[in-house]
Amino acid sequence: QKLRALISSNIHRVLDDGRLGCSGQIFLREIAEPTEVIGEIFHDVIAPLRQRTQEIIRELLGPCVTDQDVLFCVLSVIHQCIAMGFRKSRKKLPPIFSGDKLSIEIIDQLVDHVVLFSLAGIAAVRAKIESKES
Repeated sequence: QKLRALISSNIHRVLDDGRLGCSGQIFLREIAEPTEVIGEIFHDVIAPLRQRTQEIIRELLGPCVTDQDVLFCVLSVIHQCIAMGFRKSRKKLPPIFSGDKLSIEIIDQLVDHVVLFSLAGIAAVRAKIESKES
């Protein structure tokens, strides 16, 4: 549930056509082409989001996880979320996402997919970690 909420908020932030999406697109633009504001954005937005994401992933991976395992999983999850935002900003979304406005249904289907895909990957990493313990 925690991972789903995190993924949903990130994907909606970068794909929503309303105010939420506008702030997400500004955020992505700042990441792609940093200005002097990036330090403030990092402190106020990125650092807390990264810490929360790491906590959720660490919890899912189990007690014997390394920092590198957490980092790799965090990168995988977050990049799935923001990649579509970058594609949207460049008007290079796949045909299923075409149209004047992205429907909430399609965005929610993408959220479901990213959650399922991420949980499967995290489970595989956890199984690998646990097999090394034996």
